[in-house]
Formats: sequence, structure tokens, C-alpha cells
Amino acid sequence: MRDITGRVAWVTGAGTGIGAAAAVALAASGVKVVLTGRRAAPLEETAATIEAAGGAAMVLVVDVVDR
Repeated sequence: MRDITGRVAWVTGAGTGIGAAAAVALAASGVKVVLTGRRAAPLEETAATIEAAGGAAMVLVVDVVDR
């Protein structure tokens, strides 16, 4: 497998479900993640999980259907 350490991933829907799980898995692989979704609280929870494990996360509240 290719080493993705230090890369950046932008994960939409990162506050819950598959999006959150993907963000946590990417962070565990050394990826810096940008967490986006419509609600701040779930995104902050995902970021806290990532940061508690030593990863790096940035939260941006975004609704991708809103121009």
C-alpha cells in the first residue's frame, strides 16, 4: 500500500456514520483531515476523537448544497 502519511483529506459528512469513521481511519493512517458537514457539534466530536488519538483535524461547517 502507498504511504499517505502527511497528506490532507477533506471528508464531507464527517460528523456521523461512514463519514466520521472514514475521517478517524484516515487520521489513524497519519492523514490530516478537514471535517465538513452541516452541524458543528458532531464535527467537533469527531475532531476530539481524532485529536485524542494524536491526529490532526480541522472543522469547517459547510452545507455543500448551499452556493
